[in-house]
Amino acid sequence: MKHFYLQMSRMMCPSVTADSTECEILQILYTRVKKSCKLLKLLDTHPWSDIDPFLIKACSFYLFTDLSDSQKEKRRLNNILYRQSIFTGKISELHDLIAHDLIFFCRVKTDLEEMLRIDLSDPASIDPVLSGKDTGTIK
Repeated sequence: MKHFYLQMSRMMCPSVTADSTECEILQILYTRVKKSCKLLKLLDTHPWSDIDPFLIKACSFYLFTDLSDSQKEKRRLNNILYRQSIFTGKISELHDLIAHDLIFFCRVKTDLEEMLRIDLSDPASIDPVLSGKDTGTIK
């Protein structure tokens, strides 16, 4: 399994260098995976499909009744609102993929924590390289 994660780190982490130790490589991957979990959790828990139609109507109404902005500016703002609505719809269509990837990356994160012997209650264990506990290899 360690070999798989070392290969994964070389694909996912551009900061991995040839002279990095296994521990450093896995620590870099762990940091990247932790950030991926955070992003995917945010995407998974956001109510993408609950766009408030009232908000869209209110913005559209404002754009077409407000006299302070030029027609060009109103069209620009309307295009932004339209693109945002399309984006939100497309993200909500990908919910299954987002949920699956979240499960996958959370499992990878757990595996790496076990491999790196990370105790989340002990901040010093989270980065053995910085704490001076890096031996360079992982068993």
